Amino acid sequence: RDNGPMHAMLVIQEDNVALREELEARVAELEDDIVLQGTTSDRSEAVAQVRAERVDVALVVPPDPYGTVRDGEQAVFELLHETLDPFEQATISLVARAAIDAVNRELLAEVIATGQDESAEVEPLIGASRESATLLRTALESGDTAEARAQRVRLSQQLEAVDQVVGPTDSLSKTLGSQLAGDGAAAGLGERLADVADRIDELDFGSVDEPLNDEIDDVRTIETDLEELEVALADFQGVKPEVLVSPLAVDTQLVGAVQVDVTDFYAPGVITLLLQHLAITFASLSLVRERALGTTEVFRVAPLGPTHILTGKYIGYTLGASVVAAALSLLTLVVFGVPLEGSYVDYAVIQVLLIFASLGVGFVISSIVTSDTQAVNVAMIVLLLSIFFSGFFLSLDRLLPEVRAVSWMLPITHALDSMRDVMFRGLRIELRTWLALLGGGAALYATGWVMMYRRLRSA
Repeated sequence: RDNGPMHAMLVIQEDNVALREELEARVAELEDDIVLQGTTSDRSEAVAQVRAERVDVALVVPPDPYGTVRDGEQAVFELLHETLDPFEQATISLVARAAIDAVNRELLAEVIATGQDESAEVEPLIGASRESATLLRTALESGDTAEARAQRVRLSQQLEAVDQVVGPTDSLSKTLGSQLAGDGAAAGLGERLADVADRIDELDFGSVDEPLNDEIDDVRTIETDLEELEVALADFQGVKPEVLVSPLAVDTQLVGAVQVDVTDFYAPGVITLLLQHLAITFASLSLVRERALGTTEVFRVAPLGPTHILTGKYIGYTLGASVVAAALSLLTLVVFGVPLEGSYVDYAVIQVLLIFASLGVGFVISSIVTSDTQAVNVAMIVLLLSIFFSGFFLSLDRLLPEVRAVSWMLPITHALDSMRDVMFRGLRIELRTWLALLGGGAALYATGWVMMYRRLRSA
């Protein structure tokens, strides 16, 4: 983005504290590109923030991404936005996929390089440890303390071997997270093995005559822990390879508007561009041709004033341009099937307002230039400005603020922006559009009237 960092909102469940903190930390590292505006658990609130343009995008985190991956499926993150421009949509999708791919590659390197290798070595050791714990419990239940002590020594040795394989970094647990390790209490594999070993060391069999119920309960807990670890490792080894390659995915969704393809997106721009150029060209040539033919002299001696002349021309050209607008709309909406989500009345009003403002620009040009060639050249300059600076070809957000100021001086910029809102978002005409086209058109009418009045008096 050339106009600053992207403002984002994070949507995640309130109880998923660890993942939220991890994502917030990741976003903080990208402060030059993304600024996190807030976090919420309400998806509808995030949609409202996007539609109100308070944030550029909202990232919706799935409820249990770790569990989804463990079940052999991709954890799909949703990226909500409100951008209609297909090229801007492609940019957002590309950035989102690039970010997810980077995370996928990181996870893939860690999981494949260390995770499965360690799990393959650890799993049989944990299985043997669980069997030793069962033998230890059986010996305690039968009162054979000598056998129980022997099994405790054996179990301690096995857990020590497991700990040596896992290593001090406990990379398997760090790679998969505590969810894949099967423990809801955020303890890693190495930490849990250490807890089991401590409980084994704390076992006190006492004398033969003393009841061993507490020790038996402790061994049952150890068996349960080892069984959970064994199941977690088996789940990890059963994950599909393609899921390991891309454990996360992202799905970009457009909110507050109908999805359109490239052809549909440019349809409002084509209509408004043709109508503006048609109105400006006809109006700019009108007075020039009359001066060349001597019609101005007739107006001067006739009982007609600038108001009659200008109003008549406005009405005539508006009717002619409206016929063209109706034909273009028929082709666009009926023949080509471009969607219209809003009101037909608003759609038509925008076109009439655009024609009115464009005629004002044309009549002002016609009052300034002195020949047909000059009128056509100025009209072509306005056309080029409209193509490149109205949002037709390039998004206004990609223009410098100084250039955008020029863009909003063109009638087509307001009409095109409002036309897309009406056609694709189903919105009503905004007040700023009324003020710009109707108020600007009235100001141009007054300017044309003054110029025509002066010319008639000086002729």
